[in-house]
Amino acid sequence: MRKEHRSMIGFYTIGIVALFIAGFMLLVVYGAHTYRDTVQSQNANSEMRSVFAYLQASVQGHGEDDIRVEQDPAAGTVLVIPESGTAFGQRIYLYEGQLINDYSRLDRELRPAEAQVLGPAEFFEITEGDGGLITIRTDAGQVLLHLGRKGGA
Repeated sequence: MRKEHRSMIGFYTIGIVALFIAGFMLLVVYGAHTYRDTVQSQNANSEMRSVFAYLQASVQGHGEDDIRVEQDPAAGTVLVIPESGTAFGQRIYLYEGQLINDYSRLDRELRPAEAQVLGPAEFFEITEGDGGLITIRTDAGQVLLHLGRKGGA
């Protein structure tokens, strides 16, 4: 009888230890998933902030009359930022779920395969307002840019 009692206590002890180990492992797995999701969210946020900062830096310093918005049959809305005094410039547009910066001659057709990918985007919309204000919207948010006049006027 005493031997049976000891073996039952051993099984209870092993069961409790196994329960604690299983709980610990579940806690580690849950924590790892939470950490991964947090890092992915932070990286996506940083990526879109860098895209918006790039757009702002590209537009900054150009006159209102320099920058224009065009419609392309293949790419849709295209933000055109010409380089002053040359036939070259940047064309920023959406292509296959990616925001693209195509730096080339402005009289040449768009070549997204050769262009730089800025980041992922579901849509790209540009609204021109009064006083040189443009609003650029993507699925990650919007940025307001003011097209300053050259010469400080």
